Amino acid sequence: MSGRGRMRAISFGCALIPTLVGLVGAGASPISAKTTPKPVIKMVWSQEFNGKAGLSPEVQTSTMLPNRKQIWQTEVNGTGGGNRERQFYTDGPVSYTSTGKIAHYAIELDGKSHLAINAARVTPASGARPSNAPLGTCWYAPGNPNACEFVSGRISTAGKVGFKYGLLEARIKLPNAWNSWPAWWMLGANHPIVGWPKCGEIDIMEAAASGGRYFTVFGTLHTFPDDGFGVGSQPTPPDNLYTAYHTYGLLWDKTKVQWLFDGKPFFTATKKSVTGSEWLVNGKNRSWPFDQEMFMILNVAMGGTLGGDANGNVDPDSMGGTMLVDWIHFSTVNGVGTVIRH
Repeated sequence: MSGRGRMRAISFGCALIPTLVGLVGAGASPISAKTTPKPVIKMVWSQEFNGKAGLSPEVQTSTMLPNRKQIWQTEVNGTGGGNRERQFYTDGPVSYTSTGKIAHYAIELDGKSHLAINAARVTPASGARPSNAPLGTCWYAPGNPNACEFVSGRISTAGKVGFKYGLLEARIKLPNAWNSWPAWWMLGANHPIVGWPKCGEIDIMEAAASGGRYFTVFGTLHTFPDDGFGVGSQPTPPDNLYTAYHTYGLLWDKTKVQWLFDGKPFFTATKKSVTGSEWLVNGKNRSWPFDQEMFMILNVAMGGTLGGDANGNVDPDSMGGTMLVDWIHFSTVNGVGTVIRH
């Protein structure tokens, strides 16, 4: 997760379709598009986040009963994700107007066809405006919800929708907020049984606005055994990384995972390389649990091992920020790729 992964040159075309034509494995020579048929890309599932501003009917909150229309479920906890993060994940309000009305929820539709995940600093009550402190407590301040530094949101498709192989893409605008740690990632569906990292983790996109990591995004695999850094790399970010939407992509089959930024590949991890001597952890070979169903997660953390300082702390002037998701698309590639609806 620190971006220790190695950058590899990709010699394929810039557009997505020419890129897919050349997917023949790490280190192989590209095949001429004149002799190789273009792959058939067929979108079979999407999330467009249309609807009026406010809570989304497709997101199951802690106060809602599950139903078949829901794609996501929220997480509510202050455990810090095992990374010393400073937020409490809530599915309730994170800010109020001066008259005491709810201004924003942690997870909401913005009314402009975007999903918004909002992180905000916990503030005390002031006049008619109530405090946005969570009902629970954070790992670093047990028993005192008012001591939580931030509230934010995290949702997953666990137990609702899973994916196996294919092409995943999302158009996302990152928060330009110091010490924020937004991410779009996946865990193996067997996570409740085998735990992390045996279940496997694919970070399609994670970014951290802190120290030397400002203006960087990462694509990373984590698998057993893990060293905290994983297997991954990062693209060269454009000047408008934080001011514009960008498309983050993952091309996945049974033998390799490839990351794309705005349609261009920037790193490929093959089963052979990941489980071989190139990525040993303390002399042990890594496993390859990426041949199973996985579910998606979207969240904005604050601080922690990637978003914070050396101790995971957040700058006192940081107030949080918003990640906006325009859409998420899932496509089959030459008929390969499955959506699993639970």
